[in-house]
Amino acid sequence: MAGDHTQLEFHNIETGIVTEKRFMSMVPSNFIGHLQSLSFNGMAYIDLCKNGDIDYCELKAMIGFKNIIADPVTFKSRSSYVTLTTLQAYYSMHLFFQFKTTSSDGLILFNSGDGNDFIVVELVKGYLHYVSDLGNGAHLIKGNSNKPLNDNHWHNVVISRDANNLHTEMFKELPKLVHAKEGFQGCLASVDLNGRLPDLMSDALDCVGQIERGCEGPSTTCQEDSCANQGVCLQQWEGFSCDCSMTTFGGPLCNDASSGHSGKMFGGWRTQFAPPSPVTEPLNRNSAWLTHLALWITALALGFVAGSEPGAVESLHHIHLSHGNKRHHFVPIAIHRSPASLRAGHSKYFLV
Repeated sequence: MAGDHTQLEFHNIETGIVTEKRFMSMVPSNFIGHLQSLSFNGMAYIDLCKNGDIDYCELKAMIGFKNIIADPVTFKSRSSYVTLTTLQAYYSMHLFFQFKTTSSDGLILFNSGDGNDFIVVELVKGYLHYVSDLGNGAHLIKGNSNKPLNDNHWHNVVISRDANNLHTEMFKELPKLVHAKEGFQGCLASVDLNGRLPDLMSDALDCVGQIERGCEGPSTTCQEDSCANQGVCLQQWEGFSCDCSMTTFGGPLCNDASSGHSGKMFGGWRTQFAPPSPVTEPLNRNSAWLTHLALWITALALGFVAGSEPGAVESLHHIHLSHGNKRHHFVPIAIHRSPASLRAGHSKYFLV
């Protein structure tokens, strides 16, 4: 070092935390992450501490690599929330958090600024949306995930903005870009707000609803036999529900029979299923409008026709079973059928 002789004395070395706070106006948050190969004056202190080759070492970290979920908190209902001090994000911003949920929609973070300025992070149909207005108009940025994120697994989220996007002027109206009408239900962890790592419960100005430390996840999970009759199990945070829309069954578990009926007509059998509500949207061959038809049939005779009454809709689909083989003609409606081919003449049910 240039100048007069200077001697530096080191009494202790701390990593990940600051215990001596007398000379610091603002104490930084403790470190969360992985640290290896720390060497000071040629001494590999982490290895020395792990192997017991040093006189004094206090180790409260875990040895080895593992995914870090720091200070998780569970929001057990959509009406639960915590209030923290306002995030100052006009000049630059760095947000990091982890979340786990089974809910497809929900408001994760809302930060209000001057006037009508705001920052919103929400989940919309399983995808992240970031909506902000810092005085130069509202902007929507959608996450780039390949699939919905409400899969009951932990996901890391990083949102950052540099100083090039500065506050300029105020707007009186809040644009209707925010989708969420309810709060977030699930777990949040490792929340970093511009370098500050708040304790979501201890540091909260207000804590409303059912919120608890830790993250145990759903108490009841989907199994192969959770829903009957090929119903689709939808995992929820407090259990599960069954989607029976592509079956002819109803009820909580898709095991309630539908209102279809059979009747003899012109020497054959006719089966009808009344739609839950009339179709009011017009169909045309150039429209991108798409619907699905689920029809369970049992064919004891050699002839079968499925369709709709004349004049019900402009375009309709007819399915014929002629001599036990299925054939159909064009309709601008997507038909998912299983199995690919079937023959009539026995009492088994088929999903068309």
